[in-house]
Amino acid sequence: MSFENIIGYKNVRNRFDSFLSQLNDREKFASRGITVPNGFLLTGVEGLGKEFMAGVFAEATGREGFLFSGRNSFGDELNGMISFITGETDEEEASEENADRKEAPADPRKMLVVFHDLGEICRENEEYGKKLAEVMEGALTDYDIYFIGIADDTDGIPSCITAPGLLEHTVRVLRPSFEAVTEIIEHLTEKKSLSFELTTLDMAKMLHRQTYACIESVLDEAAVKATYSGTPEKDGKLFISRDIFVGCVLSREYEDENAGHDHARNEADILRTAYHEAGHLVAGEFLQPGIIGYASVRLNGDGGYEGFVSRCNDWDDNSVNPAVLSLAAKAAVELKYGKDVRGSISDVSKAIDNVKYDVIDEGLEGLSLVSPYNDINKSSEHLKERQEEAIARLMEERQRTARCIVSEQQELLDAVASELAKKGCLLYSEIQELVKKHMKRKDA
Repeated sequence: MSFENIIGYKNVRNRFDSFLSQLNDREKFASRGITVPNGFLLTGVEGLGKEFMAGVFAEATGREGFLFSGRNSFGDELNGMISFITGETDEEEASEENADRKEAPADPRKMLVVFHDLGEICRENEEYGKKLAEVMEGALTDYDIYFIGIADDTDGIPSCITAPGLLEHTVRVLRPSFEAVTEIIEHLTEKKSLSFELTTLDMAKMLHRQTYACIESVLDEAAVKATYSGTPEKDGKLFISRDIFVGCVLSREYEDENAGHDHARNEADILRTAYHEAGHLVAGEFLQPGIIGYASVRLNGDGGYEGFVSRCNDWDDNSVNPAVLSLAAKAAVELKYGKDVRGSISDVSKAIDNVKYDVIDEGLEGLSLVSPYNDINKSSEHLKERQEEAIARLMEERQRTARCIVSEQQELLDAVASELAKKGCLLYSEIQELVKKHMKRKDA
């Protein structure tokens, strides 16, 4: 049995294959004195499709299933689970036909119990987890049963449930990687008979680390808009234009699809905002090529302009790059206009936070305290003074680095700002084309 319909999660599919094989061969292992898992815990943040994955596994086992939903009182749910396991229900006790039946079933029942939101159930009352563990252990003694727990995190789940013999194995569902997002898009495109003006690469960069459900929602929204716009089919597939797809993604990022549509476009203001975002973009691409997934600027509901750049990769160097990226927008605007704009205040604040973290928590410059997660306000006066001096010195260094990057890459900065102001959104491929054409790098 394969789990190919769990798209984009190769690690989960592999673990499920292993668990299912062990479950199906349980008797063979038992004859050799080898104990195989009696269940597993599926964890990960909300929205990653854990319930769907658990359902796929449950169906693959072919076992009778019971869902401990947590929607009813704990006592009712627990009694329902016990009745399911033992097969003793009120209806069966009242049935003379069942009472007179002497013959046992030819094969013992093979059962599976799924605990929905196990963490929430256990956090409601610390005794609930202990009671569940007792029932689970008792059931494993007398019945052929398997357990699956679903939880956003393990907080509150007692060790007696995750102990060997119960849910000792944890399968962590992470946000999809770029490769997984690409696989999800390709799968949904084929499944829904869609074709796009954008490449899968650009779409995946825009939807970096989004869940299967979110990606499908974006594609469905784009398909609906394309249908109502009268877009003709292409090779038997519904064709979705660049503007429609980008619009669907940006409406979610800005959480305000129609903001500013009643205001007149101010070319000078949008170009100024574009230079701000271009500073972030140019610094990011200089420090770590390929890190920017896409960038956007737009008119907001107040008649002003706003924008953002989206990273599609993690930083290779977390000590320097984040602060430089934040400060590069201020440096870019000052280079072009000779003065800063309001939008850089939050960037400077972020840069200060990055540098503070490096100095105090990471011990950069040898100025951390022994205990982790320190607050500069709790330091001794002497140490606090040294930390503040180090923070100011490093901020000046990061600012100089940001100014040097945007100054040396002014040709790229101008090109990015111009294109961003004109198009409103630059895709990954468009960014890379500009970078390839204009980036100037010194030989090492």
